[in-house]
Amino acid sequence: MLLKMPLKVMAINHLKIENLVTVKYNKDTTYFGSDILFRYVIFNLMKNALYYKGKKNFNIEINIDINKLHNVIKVKDTGIGIAKSNISSIFDEFYTHGKKNSSGLGLPFCQKVITAFGGSICCQSQQGEWTEFTILLPKIDSKSTNKLKYELLAQKRLLYIGDNNQDVFELQKNSFSFGYHFLTVSPFRLVDIDQHLNQADMILVNLDSYGEHNYYMTKLQHKLALSTTKVLYLYREEKALHLILNPKVNYKLVNLDKLKPGVTEGICRYFFTHFNQETVPSPNSSETQSILLVDDNTSLRMYTGILLQRSGYHVIHAENGLKALQHLDTHNVDLIMMDLEMPLMGGLETAKQIRGNDQYKNHHHTPIICFSASLNTEQQQELKAAGMNGFIFKPATKDQIFETIDRYLN
Repeated sequence: MLLKMPLKVMAINHLKIENLVTVKYNKDTTYFGSDILFRYVIFNLMKNALYYKGKKNFNIEINIDINKLHNVIKVKDTGIGIAKSNISSIFDEFYTHGKKNSSGLGLPFCQKVITAFGGSICCQSQQGEWTEFTILLPKIDSKSTNKLKYELLAQKRLLYIGDNNQDVFELQKNSFSFGYHFLTVSPFRLVDIDQHLNQADMILVNLDSYGEHNYYMTKLQHKLALSTTKVLYLYREEKALHLILNPKVNYKLVNLDKLKPGVTEGICRYFFTHFNQETVPSPNSSETQSILLVDDNTSLRMYTGILLQRSGYHVIHAENGLKALQHLDTHNVDLIMMDLEMPLMGGLETAKQIRGNDQYKNHHHTPIICFSASLNTEQQQELKAAGMNGFIFKPATKDQIFETIDRYLN
């Protein structure tokens, strides 16, 4: 069910909303789009509604209805409502109403996400009574979804690492039909691989090409583990399964002899498939590295946390510096990523406590990365003096986040 994850995420972070939210649906379904972005949309709608959770008899009801034409998701709250004169403006960038410390970017971003999925989002409200957002998403097998897939496919870049064979010939031929860019690289040309790795939207690695060459395979996987790009490990020979695969790589193992409806079409479908990586180590594994995320912006923190968890990290959340210090009393973490401006205790004071207070001596040398919208030279020097090791400027891309993490953890 699409909405279970956002509800669990919010409960995990101790917002205690379980009794305020009800979910109703007639059946499970799938949709076309990024699950991370869709979670953000639902989370943002709920976060906006929960701003008024202090109102008497407040509740949120989420209804999912799957009909012949659309997947329909409705999020309704019994908050203070929105005046009719303001409804037409709520999706405008920087528009905000009745909330302190709001940027007015949440709903416009939600609209952009849903529109990118080929759907629509609208709002109805009764001032003083309720507000309801309705999301319409096209069915996964609809003409509009298929058209969107072909349009997106024409913009994709596919990198193949392995020996040339009939499969490569078919993929090359298929690229002319669908418009995607297709490039092949020898499995042992690591320098050539470096040149193209970060430009690809999906990477194919022919495990059969490596055989017993574990040295080259290990080198390749180290490079792949630094990227969030999806990787298909392709094989036909069972001996390829003896190669040791790095669990930090965002990969899926595919037997080409069992790929349906065919090799080329089956591979292209993976462009639009989420890899549910079962081999990522569990949080209890001694090899799993822990990252403490400290940010009062819940949406940004959850989005970053999902990215990190998908890459095999154990993530601990804190909404301010005081909560972060409480976690450090009971957890060992390998890296701290922390916002600068937060209520109760900001990033600067928290860093000073971590570096100077013997209560946190186990983390005196733990890398601390600062999240900030902007920092001048003087501010950067002040933060370094307080013990921060590096900076990430908001909004940061996935590549920037993982490049920074890799710099301090590997």
